Amino acid sequence: MERKMYNLSKNLDIEEVTNMLLDDADPTLNEDLGEESEIDSHDEVEVCEVDSETEQEGDSDEDEDVESYYMGKDKKNQWNKKPLQKKRREPQNIIAHLPAVIGTASNAKTAVECWNSLFTDDILDSIVTYTNQYIDIIKDKFICNRTIKATDEIELRAFFGLLYLAGAYRANRQSLEELWSKDMDGVEKFGLVMSINRFKLLIRCLRFDDRTTRTERKTHDRLAPIRNIFQKFVENCKKKLLPWGESHY
Repeated sequence: MERKMYNLSKNLDIEEVTNMLLDDADPTLNEDLGEESEIDSHDEVEVCEVDSETEQEGDSDEDEDVESYYMGKDKKNQWNKKPLQKKRREPQNIIAHLPAVIGTASNAKTAVECWNSLFTDDILDSIVTYTNQYIDIIKDKFICNRTIKATDEIELRAFFGLLYLAGAYRANRQSLEELWSKDMDGVEKFGLVMSINRFKLLIRCLRFDDRTTRTERKTHDRLAPIRNIFQKFVENCKKKLLPWGESHY
């Protein structure tokens, strides 16, 4: 075929060449994609991102399951690393009572009346009886019998009062001679209540049980020397004091 020569100075040749170039070009280059194509491409990107996040979450869950427990040596038992959360109990109709003084002790106004509610007359009578029993046993060993005489409830109360007074003065590091001293270092109240020799005798002879039956009772009770008085004191505490949470009718 003969090649056609075009003269670009002629308008007809210029139009023909232009049409030939347009027909050979890629039609997609002149296509207007518009907004629809932009939306489609954006959606595809979002779908890919969601899929990748789902895969990452699945991997992290597997890692957490592996790290949330210790595997036993038998490769079967699993031990949780974190303590299990306990479910709170549902509220119940629980009535709590505040501690309170009950019975005759509720009418006590002074310290002595409160003390009498716990150390009743039967306790003091038992202590007086057992103390005098021991005094009768040892009185023949003393040359001077003026201080070796039986005691009574009034003297026993005074004796206990001196013990409380010594604690109030914090006299645990002082000797009895210092407390009964007539100098400025002593406490005048001690000498006014009883002599120091009488006080020492009561400390030595103070007893809380029957010595004639103690040996037999100690075979099955190591607290035999104080068991009787101790039980009475505990019973008095139960009758005079209402602990927290208990009801009294």
